[in-house]
Amino acid sequence: MRADLDPRAGSDPLWGSYAEPNQFFLGDGKGRFVDMSKNDDAFCGTVEITRALVLADLDEDGDLEMVVGNCRGPARIYENVTEKAGNWLQVRAIDKQLQRDVYGAVIWVHAGGRVVRRTVGPGRSYISSSMIACHFGLGPTESVDRVEIRWPGGEKETFPGGKCNQLMTLARGEGR
Repeated sequence: MRADLDPRAGSDPLWGSYAEPNQFFLGDGKGRFVDMSKNDDAFCGTVEITRALVLADLDEDGDLEMVVGNCRGPARIYENVTEKAGNWLQVRAIDKQLQRDVYGAVIWVHAGGRVVRRTVGPGRSYISSSMIACHFGLGPTESVDRVEIRWPGGEKETFPGGKCNQLMTLARGEGR
């Protein structure tokens, strides 16, 4: 959508042609995505030149907030205020000797008969950096059986599971 056709986007003749509404797609659990944009006017009804998206649990309540960066406009924070539905786990994979998170580590969470995989790294969107801890939505599952990590270089470790709805910090060399 061109900004000159939508007064909400401003009237800059150079940048205005890049303005468009944000879009929101939801995974259907079967490998496809459904366009939910029409159901979210707070996020998708804004016409701007959004180029960066950050996902992070800013209020540490287990759900992810969105921060968007805009060209020729303010950054915006969208707090996740949806009703809590299901459990979650966040995992940090660290190396104590290096005193940092281990980018490139692959984490598998085994819970409720499912295995969910994430790769450690903050890069998720253009010109932005999301939280480093890996977020796992676990649905009705109430506990985690185990967590496996493949560290860069190929070594693998298994860590005991535990309760959901927490941040686990797992250190290289401390698993089995």
